[in-house]
Amino acid sequence: MTDIERLLAIEEIKRLKSKYFYCLDHKDWTAWKTDVFASDASLYVPEVQAEPFVGIDTIISWVSASAGDQVSVHHGHMPCIEICSPDTATGIWAMEDILACRRTVLRPTVHLSTWLRPLSRNLCSRFGRLAHQNNASHPPLRERS
Repeated sequence: MTDIERLLAIEEIKRLKSKYFYCLDHKDWTAWKTDVFASDASLYVPEVQAEPFVGIDTIISWVSASAGDQVSVHHGHMPCIEICSPDTATGIWAMEDILACRRTVLRPTVHLSTWLRPLSRNLCSRFGRLAHQNNASHPPLRERS
């Protein structure tokens, strides 16, 4: 893989992660299914269950139910992407989100979280779709000596 191909692949992965957040915030589950995730994708959310959600339909079913009536704004920052092979890469994103639940008309609940360490680690297969999304918190990157 040439340097230009590597840079183009990294940019494509950034755009994919951007589409992930955009579709999540707009609850566009059709685009998640056709444009974001591979059909055999997995989503790991250890705070919810020990095993990952497997398969795009299972992922969408759980996420859409969890998102319910909330309004969300997700921001991904400073990705650290490593190309592992011509069709595989790993990446870590710092992430910030704002979640507002419309459970009461007069006073909605607002949740703001800012992660100063990486939140998402992704394995992108065939760069066009996410094959694995890991939402576990990870320790900060170690400095190289």
